[in-house]
Amino acid sequence: QSLGVDPVDPAIIRRPPRKKNAPIVTQRLLFRVLFSASIIVIGTLFVYVFALEDNKMSRREQTITFTCFVFLDLVSAVQNRGLGCGLFQNRMLVTTVSVSAFTQLALVYVPFMQRIFQTAALDLSDLSVILAFAVTSFTLHEGRRAYQRKLNAGETYASIMEDQMA
Repeated sequence: QSLGVDPVDPAIIRRPPRKKNAPIVTQRLLFRVLFSASIIVIGTLFVYVFALEDNKMSRREQTITFTCFVFLDLVSAVQNRGLGCGLFQNRMLVTTVSVSAFTQLALVYVPFMQRIFQTAALDLSDLSVILAFAVTSFTLHEGRRAYQRKLNAGETYASIMEDQMA
């Protein structure tokens, strides 16, 4: 929900309305969703395989896989903000992501929460793997965003809508 409070584009009023027969789910949106989902799935599966030591799922293996999924999802949330929105412009998004990250760490490291959620404390090497995937995800998303900004340079909203109709 915090993505919905990105700063408003001041030029929005000059854009023509979307055609009533234009698709809601555009090719660009579908690409973005599949791109983000692919990163999350591949990263989480890789960490799962990396963590699986004896073909038996332990609390540590469940925890590292779950934590990786959560952090990759948080990176995806941050990277799916508007193309013109800076990293820290949406304070609600920054707050939501920060609270979610701290909550996830509490689930992993606070003893009574470990019992409730059946998690295990992760060591520094586990966190390093998760951090490496989060940084890689962030970098891939930034590359996608830069590419989309380049595609959008000089395009008007009307021409984007025409492309989507074709």
